[in-house]
Amino acid sequence: RRLHLMGVNAARVDLQGAATFATVTIPGAFSSPVLVCENISFENCRGEDGAVLRVVGTIGEVVVRQCRFSACQAADDGGAIYAHGASLTIDDCWFERCEAVGDGGAVLAEGGTQALVRRSHFEVCAAEADGGAFCVRGVTVQPVLFESCVFQKNVAWRGGALSALDGADAEVRQCTLAGNSAAAASGGGAFFGSSTASLLNASGCIFWNNSAGGVTHSHLASGMHAINYSTFSGWTLATGPAGVGNNGSDPVFREGALL
Repeated sequence: RRLHLMGVNAARVDLQGAATFATVTIPGAFSSPVLVCENISFENCRGEDGAVLRVVGTIGEVVVRQCRFSACQAADDGGAIYAHGASLTIDDCWFERCEAVGDGGAVLAEGGTQALVRRSHFEVCAAEADGGAFCVRGVTVQPVLFESCVFQKNVAWRGGALSALDGADAEVRQCTLAGNSAAAASGGGAFFGSSTASLLNASGCIFWNNSAGGVTHSHLASGMHAINYSTFSGWTLATGPAGVGNNGSDPVFREGALL
C-alpha cells in the first residue's frame, strides 16, 4: 500500500496548526514505500514526539520531498519529524524555527533508523538538549547520511547543528555548517558525539563560525571524527582536526547568504 500526499500542480499545499496539529503517525507492517509526502508546507504544528510526522517501526520507506516545516514544536523529541526503527529519506526540504524540548530541534532518528538527508536546509532550529537541527540516537546499522545540506544558526545545549548519541554514527558530505551554537562549553557548535562509539565522518564540508559555550570556532566535541577535505574557521595546522586536505581558507559566502 502507498499513501502519497502531494501539492496540486505547481502550488504548494499549506497546512497550518492553530494550537495542536494532529501528528501523522505511520505504524509498522507496510510494504515499501509506506508514505511519500511531497510539496507540502507545515506551519505552527504542535505535538509530543514529532509535531508533524511520527514514523515508528515501518518496513517500507518514508519519503519526505520538497516540503517546508516552519515553527513546528514538539513537547519531547523531534520538532517536526520523529523516526524510530524506520527507513526515512528527506530530500530537498526546508526546516526553519522548529523546536524540541528534548533532542532534535527539527528531526530525531533513533532505534536503528536508516536515514538519508540530502539537499535540505535547517535554519534557526533549537533543542533544549541535543542536536539543534538533527539528533541521531542509538546504534545505527549504517551511518545516517547527510549530503549537500545547509545547517545555519541552529542552537542546542550540545551539538548546535547535529548530535550523535549512544553509539550512533553520522556521515556528512558536501555540507555547510555555519553559525550554529551549543550552550555547553564542551558541546560542539556544529557536532557533538556522546562517546567514542559515536563516529562523525565528514568530507568536503564547511564548518564556519560555530561556537560552544560562547567560544567561537568551536566546531566539534567528543565522539570520534574522521574528517577530510573540509574547511574550518579558526583552523591551524596545529589545532585543526586531523585528516587529509583540511584547511582554513575563507569560503567567501555570498553577502547575506551565510555567516
